[in-house]
Amino acid sequence: MWPESGDLWMGIVPSQDGNSLLEIQVEATDTDGNVGESTVNSFLVASNTPTDISDIHDNIDNYLYEIVTIKGIVTIGSGVLDDDDTRAYIQDEDESGRGLNLFDYDLIEGIDRGDELRVVGYVDQYITTVEVTNFIIETLSTENNLPAAIVTTPTGANSSDYEGTLLSFPGEITSIETIGDDDGTKLTIDDVTSVMIWHTTDITTSQFQVGTGWYFTGVGSQYIETYQLLVAYDEDIATLGIDAGNTLPNEFALYPAFPNPFNPVTTISFTTDIEGEIQLDIFDINGRLVDQMNYENISPGTHRTTWDASSLSSGVYFIRLKNNTHHAIQKVMLLK
Repeated sequence: MWPESGDLWMGIVPSQDGNSLLEIQVEATDTDGNVGESTVNSFLVASNTPTDISDIHDNIDNYLYEIVTIKGIVTIGSGVLDDDDTRAYIQDEDESGRGLNLFDYDLIEGIDRGDELRVVGYVDQYITTVEVTNFIIETLSTENNLPAAIVTTPTGANSSDYEGTLLSFPGEITSIETIGDDDGTKLTIDDVTSVMIWHTTDITTSQFQVGTGWYFTGVGSQYIETYQLLVAYDEDIATLGIDAGNTLPNEFALYPAFPNPFNPVTTISFTTDIEGEIQLDIFDINGRLVDQMNYENISPGTHRTTWDASSLSSGVYFIRLKNNTHHAIQKVMLLK
């Protein structure tokens, strides 16, 4: 160490292994032989090679309470799910599609959706929620595109494989429940899973009614054997434009596909006014038929189906819905 100016001294710390805890204490002796020492200062040392979040999930017993460095995109920022504690979510940028919770008992600001972060901290697991705690962050960039949400169904969302991960699914609201002292709203979807909207998100929940169809995007959350989707932003909610409780409609309609643009799966919702065969034809921009789905003995009412375009290239496509008496067409865009 050497004196820099006044009471300020400088020193060099040798390079340290990544994912380690560095503790520094300075001890000094004056000319009279009096010894003094500083408090112990602790620093987490990040690794230049981040650990895949998917690997942490797959080998949680090996990582529990260990120091890790991860890198990814923030999907839910701090101060959104909770305005007292830090409950934010970060997800790998690669195709693994896994994310986890960043948790701290204090509210750490500056963790915003779309931020690319490097995080070093301790792996923990609260019941079934995998998280990194006691962490420090480095913001690498901001306003990035989010990882592509996994498109599934309400039933498919009930999987531990999606805990901490961005998901999308359409469904019908079958019940609505207020949580705590008006702390949040729990929507039961298709009687099989839940969408949880905490009121700190400022999402207007009065718009939701039992029997209506919606498309939700959020982060999968597992609590023991209970599953829910944490929805945190208005932009992640879209109405399907249908009353799912209307079982005897008097119209034929093709509703906007969602998401659109999409990659590579989109949900198609429609209403048919007569019983019989429904045919969905998909055409490319040149009018060539590239896919076809036929459904026999469809009853009058509102229905949903998904179209998987993973075998096709990016571009504009046209969806044509027809029954024995009507047809409708809409344009969608596949972006890979």
